[in-house]
Amino acid sequence: MQPSARWLTATIVAIVIARGPHASAQPAPSEGQPQEDFRGLTPAEAEALDRRIKQTVREVGVVGSASVIELHGQVQGEAVVVSAVPHGGLVREGDLLVALDDSALRQDLLRQRKAVEEARAGVETAQAEVESGIGRTREELPVAELRLRVAELARSRYLDKGGELEIELASLDRDIALAERRLKAAEQADAPARPVPLARAKAQAELDAALAAKELLARHVRPHQTAVL
Repeated sequence: MQPSARWLTATIVAIVIARGPHASAQPAPSEGQPQEDFRGLTPAEAEALDRRIKQTVREVGVVGSASVIELHGQVQGEAVVVSAVPHGGLVREGDLLVALDDSALRQDLLRQRKAVEEARAGVETAQAEVESGIGRTREELPVAELRLRVAELARSRYLDKGGELEIELASLDRDIALAERRLKAAEQADAPARPVPLARAKAQAELDAALAAKELLARHVRPHQTAVL
């Protein structure tokens, strides 16, 4: 800083201190005239200091923002502007800049909330049904286990060795053997020239019936009972 500048600064501070609290009571001097109460200064110095204090710089231009933030709507579709701050208007932090019509969004929100409530109700109903089904299953499980055990025993009684099926087959084999012996005895007793007697026909019928019963048991009854049991 040059000596003259330091002197002017010191002089301004001294003047402010000298004027003290009465500075605001003094009337402002008219433009172009030096103040008369610059004590200790010559009129030329006071005029130069007054011009320095009242120096004003006027420029023409456009004030621009240092940073620009673009706001984009996050909702798809068209939006109707209800209100907006005028272009170039003054705003403060927290002021509402633009208000959009959100009636359609509110209706969609109500629909979505209703759908959520219905889904929750469906989930609660399904959970209640599951719990009820679990309860019924727990009650029916002993009965089902007993039925399974009965079925296993019935299958074993009918199909295993020494079971009902084997007994029936053995009985049919005995009937077949007896019918064959009767038929053979009837054939030996008959003369070749005579007609077939009643005893031979009866023996043949018994043999045919026994063979048919065994065929029915082996080919049809056994697989059916196996599937059932």
